[in-house]
Amino acid sequence: MPDAIGNLRPSAEVLTDLAQAKLEQVVAERSGLSPTVVVNNMRDEIVARRRS
Repeated sequence: MPDAIGNLRPSAEVLTDLAQAKLEQVVAERSGLSPTVVVNNMRDEIVARRRS
């Protein structure tokens, strides 16, 4: 995969999206929650941190 990434030269945004998706998958698998619940929880946490 590192060769593919090097050849494709994705933007930082694409790499961030890939990393976020993988993290959400791992958290969902380990917590037993659905990916939707995990994403919603993460979104709520981000919003709360921005407000403080």
